[in-house]
Amino acid sequence: MAKMEKNKLMPGAFSARHSYLLSGLVRCGEGGKAMIGETRKGGKSGNETVSYRCNHNHSQCNRTRMSVGSSPTAVEWEFLSENPCERAKPPRIIYKESRYLDEDGAAAVMDALGQEPYRYAIAIYIMLYTGLRRGEVCGLEWSDIDFDKRIMSINRNSLYIPEKGTFTDSLKTYSSSRVINLSDDLIDILHDYRTWHEEQAEMLGDKWKGSERIVTRLDGSPICPDTLSGWFYKFIRKNHLPQISLHSLRHTHATLLIACGIPLKTVSARLGHASPTTTSNIYLHAIQSLNAAAAEAINDILSPGKALKNRKVG
Repeated sequence: MAKMEKNKLMPGAFSARHSYLLSGLVRCGEGGKAMIGETRKGGKSGNETVSYRCNHNHSQCNRTRMSVGSSPTAVEWEFLSENPCERAKPPRIIYKESRYLDEDGAAAVMDALGQEPYRYAIAIYIMLYTGLRRGEVCGLEWSDIDFDKRIMSINRNSLYIPEKGTFTDSLKTYSSSRVINLSDDLIDILHDYRTWHEEQAEMLGDKWKGSERIVTRLDGSPICPDTLSGWFYKFIRKNHLPQISLHSLRHTHATLLIACGIPLKTVSARLGHASPTTTSNIYLHAIQSLNAAAAEAINDILSPGKALKNRKVG
């Protein structure tokens, strides 16, 4: 570590810079919003570690944070003579096979939704027809739907943490902001749901808190994403459906599109992935199935029977 003349810095400035560098080592997540651990005062020992869920590889996240955040700053401020992270090789991302429903499973879910509360069912319809993430569907507002053009704009995320409750946040990545086309069936469902939604507002009167959100609580206020997940878990068990998570509906949407022969680039843009490479890594199983189907198709076209029939002896 390079020498640093501390006496050239005021104690408060040195402490602030030191804390800033350390913060890059302990925080992780998208834009620093989700953290592996944060130490705060309290608890029996005087300090208490607060943990948050994070759905990605922590070691890779930490290394990235160190490389792009702390180390260059440490070199600039002469805490370090060089950035050791420049020589480090980040771990390879390992994609696990996603759980999804086949065509029959998706149809079974659709049938079962007819007996469920509309305010929950609408979220499942939207996710199956569009492949939206949970936070994206909870953040949808009526102004995001253009019924005439049959398009939907994805502009925001709805999240929940105990300290803040349910709140609106930016999307996962830049590519997550997108506009997608809607099917005629989904447009009809949304029309019907909007009529029901307006009737609910009129019926509750002053008790209707009112919000522009599409998926809401009984009083019209934004729904907590965890509430939707909890309901879906019970819905799956009650109807004896395959044990999938809410996010599996996104995988189901993508897998069914790929199985139908929709170009990977189109599926990737619809899901809000940064590139088709991300899509191909996640949905390799569906691509492999298409490859097998392609082999069968070419076999039917160039069948051995035709080849032998046209073959000339000698």
